[in-house]
Amino acid sequence: MQINEMKRLILTELSDLTDNSPTVYVTSNPVTGTRDEAIEKAMQAYWQRYFIDMVVLEACADAAIWPCAFFEVIWDPLELGGQGEVKVRVRPPQTLFPDSYATNDEDWRYVITQDVLDINEVRQRWPDQGWRVRPDASRPSDPMPMTMPMERPSGVGLLSPLYPVNAPVPTHGMDTRVAVITARIKDATLEVIPELLPDAEGVKRLRRTVRYKYPQGRYIVATSNVILYDGPMPYGDGFDLIRVTLQPTVHRFWPEKSIVGELLELQRASDKLESLVVENALRMQKLSCWLMPTRGLTAHLCRRARTGGPQTRRV
Repeated sequence: MQINEMKRLILTELSDLTDNSPTVYVTSNPVTGTRDEAIEKAMQAYWQRYFIDMVVLEACADAAIWPCAFFEVIWDPLELGGQGEVKVRVRPPQTLFPDSYATNDEDWRYVITQDVLDINEVRQRWPDQGWRVRPDASRPSDPMPMTMPMERPSGVGLLSPLYPVNAPVPTHGMDTRVAVITARIKDATLEVIPELLPDAEGVKRLRRTVRYKYPQGRYIVATSNVILYDGPMPYGDGFDLIRVTLQPTVHRFWPEKSIVGELLELQRASDKLESLVVENALRMQKLSCWLMPTRGLTAHLCRRARTGGPQTRRV
């Protein structure tokens, strides 16, 4: 029997951190400081409707166990029956690869994420190029191929209505997953654009204008052999990822250790001691006493002990 005291302590602390919903103030005019109460109410309603406090709790749990946690705020076009909706979710830390020279989530020049999606979902989200995607030759999470080429179709055989033999996607009754790589880059590529601009005399002349091609960042989505999207950042200035840390990071992106990593050995020793106490208590419930008749214990004394009477006797 092993008592996990650290789990209870972490959940208690994180529950206290995320118990109250924050109050958001939105200023529509930074000069006059006028508040936009309609947007404030909409944000509060979104927070309550999608249980964002539970999302924050999940992110804090990741930050306590892993060195960091990450929020991802995206626009999901498949939500609400195809109408689309803003989606706030927690990105697993092992699927994110930040700039190796970054010290925080503001000075990183790029960040790469990986998702494993079904081929049907890929074709729904990117209808222009998704039809060119084929299933990966191996399961994306495995480093080695699951099957040798020309033996059988890739993937894992499943008895599921998602992958019938006569499906529109050529699955042959196999599970088809695809690793989708998304790169967010602060690209400094320049482009030359011909424009008609007036000169000093007011006559429009053809001139070349040089400007940044991706002023708000570059967004690339690709599989192993197909570029699904390559264009400007669809979410405006900045990346759609937010780092969460519960420990200070000294001039580095990842904390040296997580809270659990620093206290793990100490907590294991404490858990072992508490487990021994509980085990001894359980053993005491099954205690058996064997006394010799010469000890002076009689049936009369046992009855008085059960009724709470005095148990003293003269020796």
